[in-house]
Amino acid sequence: MNVVASIFPIYLITKLFVSNVTYLVPPNVNIHTYEPTLQDILKVKNANYFVGAGYIINPWERKITLLSNAKYIDLSKGANLIFINGEVDPHYWNSPKEVLYIYKRVLKNYFPNETGYKNIKSLDKLFENTFKTCKIKVFITTHPAWRYLARDYHLKQITLSQENYISPLELANIERAIKKYHIKAILAIPKYYSKLAEYLSKKYHLKIYYVNPCIFGNKTTTYIDVMRYNIKVFAKAMECEVKGK
Repeated sequence: MNVVASIFPIYLITKLFVSNVTYLVPPNVNIHTYEPTLQDILKVKNANYFVGAGYIINPWERKITLLSNAKYIDLSKGANLIFINGEVDPHYWNSPKEVLYIYKRVLKNYFPNETGYKNIKSLDKLFENTFKTCKIKVFITTHPAWRYLARDYHLKQITLSQENYISPLELANIERAIKKYHIKAILAIPKYYSKLAEYLSKKYHLKIYYVNPCIFGNKTTTYIDVMRYNIKVFAKAMECEVKGK
């Protein structure tokens, strides 16, 4: 069986349940500006399954599907999607609870794998038990990749503007939140510089920790490893006790 995943986060999820899977778009590539090449189309054409984030997230997946005989599997159909101002937030893969739903509602129909299911269920429980212990329930991030995680585990995400300009009111609200919730750190993403994060870090003596929203890695990287790394970082930032392995 030959399985191709559209982007790296989808590859990580799919690999939980089927071993023979590759990806089209490699890590560290902007999926929002990606356009499929002839080589990509041929790669999917020879596959049995093409696993995607969903047409609603990556419209180019439809183009590949129309030119291929591979069965298209839309993982967004299994997630409880979040919409912001009419636009879907694509980052459902950053919540283990959403991956659990995706397996039950979608992937189980194609790649039933009891071991994979138990592994993701255990990961979800690790996140639940750890976040319950947090002294701080609010986190600041430089990229809005954690809305699903925040919703599913009863946290609050504050996203710093990625623009060079921020209004005085926005800045005042962020500074008020830092004081109110006793925030001690900022969660950043490697290679994504934030002038605002640097400013707040210096002014309020906030530590900057780096998380991986499932976009960094290679073919040997696993979803479990990425998320176990992330929960340890969140625990540092939010003063939680990691409950499990």
